[in-house]
Amino acid sequence: MVGRFFRFFGLVCIALLVQTCCLSGFLGKNAFSAGMPDTYGFGMRAMSLGGAFTAVADDYSATFYNPAGLVQLEASQLSFEFLYTHPSFDVESLATGEDLVTYDANGDIRTDPSSGLNQRFFTFGAVADMNKMDIIDLSHHIQIGFAASLSEGIHLSQRMKGYPPDQPHFIRYGDSIDRMNLALGTGIELIDGKVSVGVGMQAMMDIKRGRTYTNEVSGDTIAQGGADVEMRYDPIAGLLFTPGSGNMRIGFSWRDEQLAEADVLNIKEDDGTTTYVELENFFVPEEYSLGICFDRNTFFISIEANKQKWSGYNDFRAKDQYYYGESTDFKDTLNKRVGIGWRMNEATTVMAGFCSQESPVPDQSGRRSNYIDMDKYIYSLGIFKIVKPERFHKPLQVVGTLQYQKCDDYTVDKTGVTGVTWVNQESYKVKGDIYSGGISASFIW
Repeated sequence: MVGRFFRFFGLVCIALLVQTCCLSGFLGKNAFSAGMPDTYGFGMRAMSLGGAFTAVADDYSATFYNPAGLVQLEASQLSFEFLYTHPSFDVESLATGEDLVTYDANGDIRTDPSSGLNQRFFTFGAVADMNKMDIIDLSHHIQIGFAASLSEGIHLSQRMKGYPPDQPHFIRYGDSIDRMNLALGTGIELIDGKVSVGVGMQAMMDIKRGRTYTNEVSGDTIAQGGADVEMRYDPIAGLLFTPGSGNMRIGFSWRDEQLAEADVLNIKEDDGTTTYVELENFFVPEEYSLGICFDRNTFFISIEANKQKWSGYNDFRAKDQYYYGESTDFKDTLNKRVGIGWRMNEATTVMAGFCSQESPVPDQSGRRSNYIDMDKYIYSLGIFKIVKPERFHKPLQVVGTLQYQKCDDYTVDKTGVTGVTWVNQESYKVKGDIYSGGISASFIW
């Protein structure tokens, strides 16, 4: 039964890859702020190693980090993961010393930017060994992988009241990453044990939805509107090179940017007037990663440099004359990652990781925009364990991970700044850290 499932899974993946190749020629650079994988990581083992996974890439999350590494599995894999995140921030008004509360143009309280940031994510991953499926005769080792991450707030993916650029909001936490993240990749071993390549696609999905506003008492329609937000497909490519005796691996990967620009939604009122409702704007930068892993049987270390091209992001709303014609001016960043692992025995590996992550957001002092982000140092710790439950004929791989993100405090000076939706802006200070933890279970055939 398991074999039939993975044969079916392989056929589905082939169909999706063909579809992606066809669609990528027709979808332009149209239709995301940072996604969950770039904020926390994709996969418990990758998180445990500080994200330094491009040259490791030996489980389903290679689909996201480096699809060339999928060929290292030489088996089929089915994984389930859960991640809980707890950003603990304070955004304080310098004038009052209390939590910052913003107001819209009508004088109504709009939001506290530090509330509602806790999230839960559920991830499913699978890898299929095409050479064992008897679908077609293959001369090279080929593995196909799939990964999907869902937030508990996925039903909120269509933001009817997204943050305008002049409202203080975090670009990496809370609503901004309540998206469905998908990755699909294929790894092909070109030279046995030496060189493999990988290709694939990543996708982020918004739900197409219309909305009708009704009077709660009479039930009469007050206003109605609709939006059409498409599914975006963008390519991933990777290379894995194992020189010499095999104790060293060099990995390189590239992921294209993802950009969703949902137009301002026009809602027609019964009296003939039009109300403009904001939809959120989402972006994930183009990325280049280069990593090297040294593996000495009982101990391994992975080192990686990751370049993110945030300069490709320009919030279309910030440039619109409806707002204020101000460029976003995000900057490119270079993230440094390192991960180590100690194999205590054949069944247990202890892992630790570190990542230095730069913020792409320029100083918001003196500007009308209020994007919140900060430089951070990410520390992680994980344990990998192989267990053999009596009810299963195959071993079960379990990974537990803890992550701590230490964020730099900073102050934003808004003296004399007048916004559009937050009219009388005031100076504020941002401080806090992020705590997260997760667990995964993987079956190998």
